[in-house]
Formats: sequence, structure tokens, C-alpha cells
Amino acid sequence: MFVQNIYKFQQNRTGLFETTTSDCNIINVGLNLEITTKNNSIEITTGIKNLLNTQYIDHLSRFKPLEIPNQGINFYVGLKVKLNRELKEKSR
Repeated sequence: MFVQNIYKFQQNRTGLFETTTSDCNIINVGLNLEITTKNNSIEITTGIKNLLNTQYIDHLSRFKPLEIPNQGINFYVGLKVKLNRELKEKSR
């Protein structure tokens, strides 16, 4: 289980063709679980990115001049099955 906090500082020292950007705080949470059986293992990953649905625009984003923010809250699920090498050789 994990909790991740990403803080992006205010960008007010800009270059010639840049604009300032305000600061933002993004929180991600998730869970990684591995189940091991006799012949193989299964890894399950799930989580939520941008838990508080913070609206922000990255400082160097190409969409910043159009004022299009980054994605809001995101849910994800992953499944990874690791096959044992012996099983592959026996099937040949």
C-alpha cells in the first residue's frame, strides 16, 4: 500500500516566452498485491492518481497557452501473470 504526495512549486522565474505557473499539490494512493502459487505468481496493482481532483497545468505543457489543464482524478487496475520457465519448456 502506498500514498504519494507530489508538490509542484510556483514557477515565477520565467524565460522570455514563458508565463508564470501557480503551485499545486497532488496526492496518489495505491495498492500492490502479489499472490504466489505453486507454479506461477500473479501481481495485482490498483490505485487512484490525483485523489483530490486538483486542477493544474504543468509549467512546460504545450497546452498551457490554451489553458487546458492536466487530467483530473484517474483510476487504474493492472494484472501481471508471471509464468514459470519450466511450464514453457514442458509444453514444447
